[in-house]
Amino acid sequence: MTLSSSTKSLSKSDLVFSLTFAFVIVFLQFQFGLYRNFPITVSLIALPFVMSSLFSGDANPVIKMMILFSFCLNIIVYFMEADNLDGIQWIQSFALFNLTYYGIYSVSRDSLKNTTILVSAIRIVIPVCFAFSLLQSSIGFGRYHWLDIPFGNFSNLNTHKLNSLASVSRAPGFYIEPSYNALVAICLLPVVALLKSNRQRWIYMSLISLWLLATRSFSGLMTMSIILLLKVLFTKKKSSIDIFILVIYALVISGYTLSRIESITQPGSSAYFRLISPIKIYTTNLEKFPLGVPLGVREMLVISSSERLEDNLVTSIDNGWLYILIYFGLFGIVFLTMIMVYCLRLSLKLRNLGSEYWVFGLLPVFTLGFTGGITMPEFILLSGVMISLIRGHLVQTLMLKRLDRNEV
Repeated sequence: MTLSSSTKSLSKSDLVFSLTFAFVIVFLQFQFGLYRNFPITVSLIALPFVMSSLFSGDANPVIKMMILFSFCLNIIVYFMEADNLDGIQWIQSFALFNLTYYGIYSVSRDSLKNTTILVSAIRIVIPVCFAFSLLQSSIGFGRYHWLDIPFGNFSNLNTHKLNSLASVSRAPGFYIEPSYNALVAICLLPVVALLKSNRQRWIYMSLISLWLLATRSFSGLMTMSIILLLKVLFTKKKSSIDIFILVIYALVISGYTLSRIESITQPGSSAYFRLISPIKIYTTNLEKFPLGVPLGVREMLVISSSERLEDNLVTSIDNGWLYILIYFGLFGIVFLTMIMVYCLRLSLKLRNLGSEYWVFGLLPVFTLGFTGGITMPEFILLSGVMISLIRGHLVQTLMLKRLDRNEV
């Protein structure tokens, strides 16, 4: 791996590049229109630009084989069930899966580019998203329309999401819902490891922590708490800001966490919707679709399965881990294991090099739990940014280690 970005101050062209990155992240879900009910968003248009700007070189051969196998599996399952499928829906889903394969291929390429420019962009994005989320959370939903839906008619926020936000002061920020706002915050978290001074790290860690509190997203708060807890427990160098944030989070979410855990078995609750129902749907359909559910029938399958299971409120899979299991059947277990092994190896490598931010390598596993839309361009783009930052930190840590050895 190589970092081709300079650590010096940005040139004018690099500044424009950085502002473009920042614009794309903030306006991620800005919608220009619909094509066959599919949203044409900034993230869809910007995805090739972002991926080609951050990664270069050859892709990991294991990843290439996995992509080829997944591609072939999609085709095989289609021919097995072709008589029962809607061709247009299958093609639309297949296009999204190929977009995902492109994203996976890109992040597995062996060289990084423009990491310094990306860091500069994220240093703009974090204060902007934090301030806007804090404003939404403090004023409350429903008082000012421009605050609730900042993109107006160019937003793909639907009625269901609006109704779910109306009763609480949870900040959706510039995104579709509070959980997605929290997902963006978590994906940008590794930038902390690439900042130069402790003062900068403390400031940005604090801003991201407050940003997550404004969303009141259980997934976001729990992910941040687990990451900080692992960092505090298993890192020799203890950070006072990490301990302080962890204590604050523990006080804020202790009762909230207990109520969410209790609601896991209650039909209709968010926790049940994200965990129990998808597990039931997966196990119910595994015997019929051992190689995975055909593309394009997920919504119909989920609704019919929910009716059989008497979970009539469930109309989609809002969990990335179970999305993989449902679409790839038994092979989904293999793919999830590969993702976990990759993240664990990345974290252990950072830890062995002495990085206090080694735990950031585990973040891709956590982010899969935030949404079922893991084949959507905005999730692919965010994942690319997150992995670029984590790998950038790995390269930076390796370079510092070599400098230390040379000095000795």
